[in-house]
Amino acid sequence: MSSKSNRDLILSFFFPSRFNKVKMVSQVRPSVNQMETSDDAARQVITNTRNEGRMGPTGNTGLKRRKGRGLTINGTLAKLRARGVPLDIQFAAQFGKVYGRHASVFKSEVTVCVRQEVPLKVKKWKVIEKAFPGTMSSIWNLLKAKFPEISMADYQCVMTQVERKYNVRRHKLYKTYCTTKTVS
Repeated sequence: MSSKSNRDLILSFFFPSRFNKVKMVSQVRPSVNQMETSDDAARQVITNTRNEGRMGPTGNTGLKRRKGRGLTINGTLAKLRARGVPLDIQFAAQFGKVYGRHASVFKSEVTVCVRQEVPLKVKKWKVIEKAFPGTMSSIWNLLKAKFPEISMADYQCVMTQVERKYNVRRHKLYKTYCTTKTVS
């Protein structure tokens, strides 16, 4: 044997896919598929036996399946209310923002309300009342029911928060669309 064939033999041992270019006919085209010639009952048996090796006989791997995200809810607010904690929520009228110890709970609840109640078919919040009459009043009533701490004097600040959350939601959805759309 020549040195070149020894080298090829050694390399084909370590890198079989690289040096074994010639394939046998059975590797290129398998024999007649068993599922093509069988009836539906046999096809089901074959499919089940193939899947049992990977997934177990019950169709799952035995691992507990993770629960999805589910509905948009604010569990923190419910827990605070159940404990009887008075919420510290205040509004700075000059800035139109909420502050206080539980400001994040309020913002989360505004986000929940926007996701559940406000339609996304309007590009700007300014025209939401023209396109869908009663939307702003229903949001206000919903937030007023969940937060008795807010008063009518806080209406403008609350609606500013709702407008911000609406715009953020639309923008995030748009950015997600732009980054995940496929080019045709």
